[in-house]
Amino acid sequence: MTHTTCKSRLRESAMRFLTGLSCSLLLALASGSGCVVEDPDYCSSDAVCVQNKGSDYECSESQHTCVLRGPNSCKSNEQCKDLSLPLCDVSMRKCVACNSNMAEGDAACARFADTPFCGSSMAGGTRCVACRESTDCPASAPICENQACRPCRNHGDCEGPRVCHDGTRCTDSLVCIGEGELGPGLAGRCALNGDRGQVIYVRKAGCMTGTVGGTTLDSPRCDIEQGYTTAVTQTNRTYIRVIGEKDTSGYYNAMALPILKGKFVFIGAPVMSQGVLNRARIVSQGASFKTRELGDVTIDGFDITLNLPTVSLLVCSVGTDATLVPTYTVRNSVLQGVTSPSNPGGAGAIVAKHCNLRVYNNVIGAPNQMALMDSRLGAFNVGIALASYDFDCDKEATAEIFNNVIAGNVWTGLDMTALQCPRWRISASFNTVVGNGRVLGSVGGIDGPLRRMPLVDVTISQSLFANTLAGGSQFQNIDLLAWRGVIATMADSIAKPGISKADFELDSNFRLNAQAAVNASCCIDQAIAGSGDKFPAFDLNGNSRPKGAGYDIGANEVK
Repeated sequence: MTHTTCKSRLRESAMRFLTGLSCSLLLALASGSGCVVEDPDYCSSDAVCVQNKGSDYECSESQHTCVLRGPNSCKSNEQCKDLSLPLCDVSMRKCVACNSNMAEGDAACARFADTPFCGSSMAGGTRCVACRESTDCPASAPICENQACRPCRNHGDCEGPRVCHDGTRCTDSLVCIGEGELGPGLAGRCALNGDRGQVIYVRKAGCMTGTVGGTTLDSPRCDIEQGYTTAVTQTNRTYIRVIGEKDTSGYYNAMALPILKGKFVFIGAPVMSQGVLNRARIVSQGASFKTRELGDVTIDGFDITLNLPTVSLLVCSVGTDATLVPTYTVRNSVLQGVTSPSNPGGAGAIVAKHCNLRVYNNVIGAPNQMALMDSRLGAFNVGIALASYDFDCDKEATAEIFNNVIAGNVWTGLDMTALQCPRWRISASFNTVVGNGRVLGSVGGIDGPLRRMPLVDVTISQSLFANTLAGGSQFQNIDLLAWRGVIATMADSIAKPGISKADFELDSNFRLNAQAAVNASCCIDQAIAGSGDKFPAFDLNGNSRPKGAGYDIGANEVK
């Protein structure tokens, strides 16, 4: 061994000694001071990783470090966020679909407040859904449709078992609450029936004539007037639900009692579950559902025939105290009369004398074009008559008339000759007024206020007029009326801002012919809102408006 080699080995041994000594001293110092050097990637649980790195991370059990969780991997149900894969298979550590036949299937979905049930998926398999049947739904949206809960839209929605408006389960309510009928926020719910409910039932089959009954479908009262008097004597009975006859020739007598106070909704809509496919039919020998003073009345879903040509059918009016203005609603009904050119009289389908009035989704007069062509057709002298005299004018009121077909009446569709009060704001929109004025010299469309002052507040808009012309026009005394988006036939001599002319084409049910070129240019998608206009969200048949790029003029939305 050389001298140089020996010196190198001595130097290397010294360095090792010094390094070892330094390390020992450092460890001793660290131990003495209590200092611990932590591994920043170390984890003891998933919670540590979620806190430090986010919800996409979990703790690896073998490495004790935070790692990205794989697609649909899990250790508990809470980590499964996809509604199609809500259940954690712990053995596979993977999110899987729920099983609708097992209790744990619903349990896996229960944590999703809006979709707590295991149902079927449109793509196949299962997923968490809002409901499987209507009783799964809350009172605020009681109808299960396509595994989603929605509010009721018509009375037929409330057939069968449901969760009714107060959260109580009920059966065959048959009443869908309308806006403002029972209180704020209750529209679109099914009204509770039974002993604590708001509904009285009327049906000839199995009816009870005594002083009890009426609160359930299997213990109905026998006629409409009896149903009303039963509702009056009980607390909170707002609805009189009338079940029609299976035989279309069957009918109920009209109610002659005047309604002077209280809110009452009379409903005659079909009941499919009972085999009643038609609206309840009423035959009247005089004015029916008469309302005055503080009465608040709705007539909904009836076929009503007036058998006398000299009286009016549905009537609301201010009483002797003009500060008491009644409220009157007529909707979803067909009104027919017996007045004809050969059998004249003074009958009006609806006569309103300074009421808070809503008339919508009705057919007033001829039910279709075929009936309109029959010279023997019986209808009314006028479709709707509005009257308000100086002595009625103590309090403001409104009238809304929309989505109606007014057809085949002997004199005029809309009569306002007795309108004098400037405190009654009247809007008539989206109506189809055709074939009226069937007697020589009549004004088929609108006969306006006779008195020039004071100025009345009436707007006619987005409506179709094709009626008999008297002196060249189907309109008379209309200088005080405002017009917007109205279409009259070409032969009419009328020349007013807001009125255009076109020979529009209607089908057998008074709907615009969707294929006619003239309709595309004048009427389909052509309704334009003016300042302050509020267009209806539905048409005569309950279809949503609009269907196309804009709203269609007239009672029906066709394209």
